[in-house]
Amino acid sequence: MPKTCLTKDQIRTLTKLIREVFVFLEKLKASNALAERIQYPKIPPILSESIVIHLIRDRKILNGLMNLGDVHFGGRAADVIVESGSKKLRVEVKSTGKNAFEYFGPKDISADYLVWVHFGGFFTQATDKSISVFTIARPAQYFTEPVKITLDKLQKTISPARFQLDLHSL
Repeated sequence: MPKTCLTKDQIRTLTKLIREVFVFLEKLKASNALAERIQYPKIPPILSESIVIHLIRDRKILNGLMNLGDVHFGGRAADVIVESGSKKLRVEVKSTGKNAFEYFGPKDISADYLVWVHFGGFFTQATDKSISVFTIARPAQYFTEPVKITLDKLQKTISPARFQLDLHSL
């Protein structure tokens, strides 16, 4: 079954549900030492990829693309495909929470764009309402081989384009 992009309302609902899971786990860990062995959930790729699709469609990121056509999931070719004129651009999407640590593999490096969605403390701190979205055009110009990297090091090394997104106003 092909992936279907989450609607903006579904994105808001899913982020609320994930936040509830984090709060539940925090309370459980505070009440039972054994609960420390339970890991926090991974951010679902459908969430970060859907956010990226909407941001591209709404021209909030990659807004320099001319003749923007369809933007959709890329299957095996890429996380997201952006049709721009006669070109099909490959976009790889990464997402992190507080750890802000990622691995860029060969597919990420060879993409036309690499987009890092950083949720930071969004799921653990109810006061956080925004996330950061970093965009790197032609990542192969910066990375020649797979690399493990922190967001801090990435920002100091290449200064990617940054977009601050309030998820409630997506």
